[in-house]
Amino acid sequence: MTDVKLALRGLRGESAADIIRRVDSLPNATDIEAIDARFGDEIDALAAGVRDDVETAAALAGVATIFATKAAADAGLSGIAANAYVVVMEDEGRSDHKTLYQKVGGVYVFVADLNTITDLVAPGSPRIGDGRAIGAPPAGPTLAEGAAGALTGTYRYAYTETEGTGETPLSPVSSPITVTAKKINVSVPSNRRGTSGRHLYRTAAGGSVYKFLKAFDGGDDYYRSEFIDNIADGALGATAPTSDSTYLSSFEVTESVKFFRTHPDQGDGTGDLTILTGNGAAGGGGGAYSIDFYGPCLGRTRVGTVYQSRVTGDAGSHFIGYHVTDTGLLGVDAAASTLVFKVGAKGNLSVSPLQLSDPSLADGASLALSLVATMPSAPTVASIAAQLNATGAGAASFTQTAQSVAFGAGYTGSSATYAQRLTNSSAHTGISFGLDARATGAAALTIGVAGFTTAGTKTMGLFGSGDGTEPSTAMFRSGIPAMAGAFTNGSGVGDIIVGLDGTTPVFYVENGGDTTIKNVGTNGKLTVTNSGGGGILELSANSGNDVKLGSTNNVPTLLRANGATVITLATGGSVGINESVPDYKLDVNGTFGFTPGASVTPVDNGDVVFELTSNTSLTVKAKGSDGTVRSVVLTLA
Repeated sequence: MTDVKLALRGLRGESAADIIRRVDSLPNATDIEAIDARFGDEIDALAAGVRDDVETAAALAGVATIFATKAAADAGLSGIAANAYVVVMEDEGRSDHKTLYQKVGGVYVFVADLNTITDLVAPGSPRIGDGRAIGAPPAGPTLAEGAAGALTGTYRYAYTETEGTGETPLSPVSSPITVTAKKINVSVPSNRRGTSGRHLYRTAAGGSVYKFLKAFDGGDDYYRSEFIDNIADGALGATAPTSDSTYLSSFEVTESVKFFRTHPDQGDGTGDLTILTGNGAAGGGGGAYSIDFYGPCLGRTRVGTVYQSRVTGDAGSHFIGYHVTDTGLLGVDAAASTLVFKVGAKGNLSVSPLQLSDPSLADGASLALSLVATMPSAPTVASIAAQLNATGAGAASFTQTAQSVAFGAGYTGSSATYAQRLTNSSAHTGISFGLDARATGAAALTIGVAGFTTAGTKTMGLFGSGDGTEPSTAMFRSGIPAMAGAFTNGSGVGDIIVGLDGTTPVFYVENGGDTTIKNVGTNGKLTVTNSGGGGILELSANSGNDVKLGSTNNVPTLLRANGATVITLATGGSVGINESVPDYKLDVNGTFGFTPGASVTPVDNGDVVFELTSNTSLTVKAKGSDGTVRSVVLTLA
């Protein structure tokens, strides 16, 4: 019996190990005929599957000698017997690999590269590595009572881990949980390194046998660790394994799927895969690469991705994306590449889409960059969907810009062109603010800000323009109590408001509050029209100041009523009433009247006043140059 088991162990691999375990479990393990009857076919198939490995082992058993190099082997050829084998430890003709040769016909014939011999567990499935078992998981599941469900009784849980073909023994079992008509929430520890899945097992109510419940294998299930159990006892699967059938190698190809693994007991050192080849040409159209993907690439990580690149100087990049139009023809030069995405050496990001061609978004727009942020329903601090924050001292010799939004050279415009557009389209109870910035014509600087609301109580609109001839400062504020808006020059000394006719200033509200209006045409400087009742124009001054109304440049001042001039203030100081050219200080064309006072006294020499002393007496008083007041009484009929 011992010879049979030794022979089986000589056929390396998972299948042989399984047969040995089953032979050991036979009641009568010394009955060779019984073993052959039960396992003969499996042993024959296993032997055929590893024939190449056995032949290589037999050849190694007949090795005559070992040489350090191929040159040393060639030098010792004459001392090697015919058909004998030799091993070369560092074959300089085969990348310094360990190789096996046989002397045939007086020369060496290459037999095998010993660096590439593998354990063949099935045709087309090579493995490299020691093939150790994983061992049972070190910790068990944790449980919590869930919502109403179909489970009643006391239950326990455990789980196993898999590596693609084999399965470990059960983990430590969970603490028991007793429920009545409930579901059970099960938390399973994450996969250990080198494993590819987990199988969850459970007892029946009050039982002690663990049966299959749930597989966490592949895809998104590989990352899940939570399961809500509501499975009836009768729906449980196979009994959990009692032995460890895992066989973990460092490298494995199974049905063309490549696995680079690290055994769980190898600690937390370097990664499973290290690539030291390929220089990564700068362009996307050719060159040598460490990894080439000729198809879609899906990357999955358990706890996110940390990427570290050692870029030397400022010219390198961390990530570069190219667009290449592939001709699909063999034997032709690679197509030219176009940069579409780049993360520079110092973290600067550039995105250069070839075209905007995705009209599937909700608003029907095609976007080069889309940022979507979900605001918290109960925030404890302010929420910002996107923030641009420029720091550093800057340099006075260059323009410093936190954000630049522009249509570049080559853009010809359309019926509606916005260099930047901010829209608040949500329902709101406060202030909605929108910003439209538009650049038109050949002006050096044009800024447009527009506010529009359909249901709110506040609306703000501001349109500003600079002709590029001199700097200006402007600020507009709304929402001031009892005020529609205000213009301010801040802490500057420039004009508060300037109105231009083209580029010629015609209206000023100057620093300090003075208002100046200049006429650049033939119309009036200021026209005030009131279509309702009340006064049209009111002029007033504080105490100690004059209210001045007049003209300059030798032109009269005219006061008009109903479109016609009724009072003329001539340049020489004469006043005409219905008289455009007054000949006297007061020249009245037409009838006039006046109401004398009841008691009037002349003040200055030369003054003449009228006093109505009774209904029948009118007194005329005159103050002469000598200061004496003289009077005469006129009797009225």
